[in-house]
Amino acid sequence: MIFNIDFNVFSLDDNLQISVTKNAKIGQKVMRESRDEHPHSADGPLAIERHPDYPYLIKSTNSYFLIEGSVRIRYVWEDGDVFNKDNVNEALAYKSKISPHFDKAKVTVTDNELKIDYTYDSEDNADWMMAPIHWEPDTLKASIEIREDDTIILCPMQYAPGWTFEEADIKVGSNIDCAKQGTTCYVFFGQECKIGDKVMPRHSIKKLTSDTVNIVNDSSKACRLVRIWK
Repeated sequence: MIFNIDFNVFSLDDNLQISVTKNAKIGQKVMRESRDEHPHSADGPLAIERHPDYPYLIKSTNSYFLIEGSVRIRYVWEDGDVFNKDNVNEALAYKSKISPHFDKAKVTVTDNELKIDYTYDSEDNADWMMAPIHWEPDTLKASIEIREDDTIILCPMQYAPGWTFEEADIKVGSNIDCAKQGTTCYVFFGQECKIGDKVMPRHSIKKLTSDTVNIVNDSSKACRLVRIWK
């Protein structure tokens, strides 16, 4: 494991560990160097959930959300891996289907590597949708690397499985409705926002108690929201 990105980390109601990058620099990365570095279940085996229709994709155990800046995501496979070059086109088409803004990423493919360069774009999501990294190739190695200083990445880690992660974007001065999902639902604010007269500070998290709230981007930058629920 290579892990040289600094994060501010805190626990959320003993449900989740929330990490947000701080003072990120170009070239810093988090890299998994073997499949055995995936989380393990209580009885020992790897805690991997396969996609029901695309068995070479697994549910990401590290749900990274790009809030500001630019990143490079790499998947590297070797002979015998479940995912290989033959799966690339179908996997990319599926990622674009679940998250249309994925089409804006720059994709590079070699015989043993899929490389995705992505820069946050305020035009991304006008409504709530699954992040494209939610399902990822089942490969030997995987990494996320900073491509722009002060890039902001949110990483919510589950203490127990079963949480759903979605994202949406609001342009400056615009608003979006956010309906409470499940029994426990949180929203992360990438920039300063308002709910009614209440200010929600940049990088704060609110636990939703109302059925629906209207969120207004009260900052000078486009704002990515992340909804986390179970």
